Amino acid sequence: MTNLTKFGKPDKISSLSTTPMVLTCSKDLRGRVVKWCEEYGYSYKKLTELAGCSNGTISNILQYQQLYSQSTHPFSQCPGMTRIFYHTDVAFIYRLLQRQHSIHLDEVQAKFREDQRIRDLNCESTP
Repeated sequence: MTNLTKFGKPDKISSLSTTPMVLTCSKDLRGRVVKWCEEYGYSYKKLTELAGCSNGTISNILQYQQLYSQSTHPFSQCPGMTRIFYHTDVAFIYRLLQRQHSIHLDEVQAKFREDQRIRDLNCESTP
């Protein structure tokens, strides 16, 4: 029995494949897709079956490989390391701003770095 959409047309999505599509492809899987294409010459249809990704995703992976020599878009990723402020860091900055209302950002950064160095030294000296 064919599933019908609200317009009475057959639902093509349910009849295309019984394999569920992956929402995101890992870097490892993207590398394998490139390898399967380059070494074994698999078609897009075969690659979508093996990877569980859509044709569009396979196309993007191979396009990025051709343009940037890597399987991901290099400019879509944030450069550097993500910054994480712990509760103690926020509390330190809050207390500093309460004491000195007109402090400049570079001074806040310098005092914060100094406080972190002191905390690191205290952690290293504690057995």
